[in-house]
Amino acid sequence: MDVTYQKESEYTPEWNGNRDEKEPVVCTISALTPAQRDQCIFLKYDVDGTHAQNDLGKAVRWGVKSIRNLSVNGIQVQNGIELAGTPGLDELFSELAMRILRGAEKQDLKNS
Repeated sequence: MDVTYQKESEYTPEWNGNRDEKEPVVCTISALTPAQRDQCIFLKYDVDGTHAQNDLGKAVRWGVKSIRNLSVNGIQVQNGIELAGTPGLDELFSELAMRILRGAEKQDLKNS
């Protein structure tokens, strides 16, 4: 999947066949700032060596600006902060986090 860098874009997740729904969940995703990228994508040093680490929670809380058509038990989930605090949406959460982080990586390459 190609991820092109934009400051803000709409994304319809693939999660649970969402794209085939009559009224799919649609998210507005904002690019992370350089400081946010540094906090979400970093290297961890330990006795086993160096490992790249991603903070998925920060990526979703900062990157998902709004969510349309998502409710859990009758309660609307409207942004990344609310999504991060809603149990049972792990697959959606992961898909959005990976989308945001791939966009951040692509922006890092563009700035190289």
